[in-house]
Amino acid sequence: MDKKYDTILCNNVLNVIKDDSIMIDVINNLLRFDCKVIIKIYSGDKSGVGRITKINTYQRNLKAKEYVKYIDTNRGIQIKGDFILIY
Repeated sequence: MDKKYDTILCNNVLNVIKDDSIMIDVINNLLRFDCKVIIKIYSGDKSGVGRITKINTYQRNLKAKEYVKYIDTNRGIQIKGDFILIY
């Protein structure tokens, strides 16, 4: 039986993934469900320059709107502050 969801929330995950292809895989897994997707982004210092922040910790430092280019969907997308809403 297929599970049905109303909404999926991804909280501060994409911003700590260094590899673009892995991040795109995460996004595609979120989009495979026919439901609203809310992605919360921590934008760090907002410099747009990714860097190691602690031992084994990475931060992309991108604003939420800068992630849209990685989202391949015909669904509607809105940016509200640090949130990406896909419906």
